[in-house]
Amino acid sequence: MTKKNKKMILGCFLLLVFIQKCTPINITSASLFKKKEYENYNYLKDGVNSENFKIERISENGYNLIGYDEIGNYFIVYGDEKITKINNVGEEQFKIDRLGNVSYANFGSYVFTDSEIYDLTQEKIKVTPLNKIIDFSNKELNKEGFFKLMETYYNKASHVVYAFNTKNYKVYLKIENEWLGIYISRFKSSGINFYPTGEIVKKYPEKFKKLLFLKNTVDNVYSTRSSGNEGFSSVPDPVILTDEMNLEYPKYKEIKTSFYHKDNTYGTIAYTSIPVSFIGTSYLKLEINKEVFKFKEKGIKSVGFLSSPKNYLSYYVLPKRYTNKSKVSFLKLFYPTNIGASGSKGLYIIKPKK
Repeated sequence: MTKKNKKMILGCFLLLVFIQKCTPINITSASLFKKKEYENYNYLKDGVNSENFKIERISENGYNLIGYDEIGNYFIVYGDEKITKINNVGEEQFKIDRLGNVSYANFGSYVFTDSEIYDLTQEKIKVTPLNKIIDFSNKELNKEGFFKLMETYYNKASHVVYAFNTKNYKVYLKIENEWLGIYISRFKSSGINFYPTGEIVKKYPEKFKKLLFLKNTVDNVYSTRSSGNEGFSSVPDPVILTDEMNLEYPKYKEIKTSFYHKDNTYGTIAYTSIPVSFIGTSYLKLEINKEVFKFKEKGIKSVGFLSSPKNYLSYYVLPKRYTNKSKVSFLKLFYPTNIGASGSKGLYIIKPKK
């Protein structure tokens, strides 16, 4: 073969690569490059299995905070729609809808209504009435008045929890095994708030055991409410770590795209039809301790020879020292747009098959 022919072949090859990578034309058709096995890949919403584990959706909402209690060996998922307790093998033990009167400990194991408490540290969870309620919902209360009120109860309390709903700031105190609730109007209070770095919380710190965050070790983010959307959110969650900084988390490889099938143009240069990104189907592989999950999801890919599809998946694991206590982990799909989405957005649990 002459040098001229070799250059022509190389030129044709580079042209084909350019067309595939940088134009809306899809040369890599299913019949030409797509393996037969990809036809059997499910979207996450349809259920995905490995030999011994399964992936199940537990929320269709992407906004979920995931915590773990290492003593009780359970998980709590605080979602925008519901709060769920899950045991160490992935079974649901408790669930309550996030209605207007439901409030909860900030990353703790207590859920409150206007007159009751659910202590999720209990193996058999039962509702307990609040013993006393001091209600400032329709009264004025300033910071100095609140400090005087707290002086009466704070040092006697074994547990102190700050919470809130749409109407009220709330303080819950457990004194001699009985719970007291203080409700303060968010609209009739002056200088009262329970921001973690604020004067009130510094003067009267909360008293209860905090849950541990799980971690996405690929992107180095914790399992906060908005975790998973780091790629397109300009306001990340304020994360206050307790023991996590001193804990080692298992390292996992990035979720790999085995094959990408370009479907449509996603973004264009302003006022032109020149593409800058595409939307298509990614055929993915997630490997966890020799368990292999194969599935497909929509992915967005920028124009360019070296760009890889972005699939908006975050995989969260326990710290190393607790992986022998539970084989449960979580996968979050936090898709930035509904254009071309598969309908799989939400939070998934990865747990052993029964």
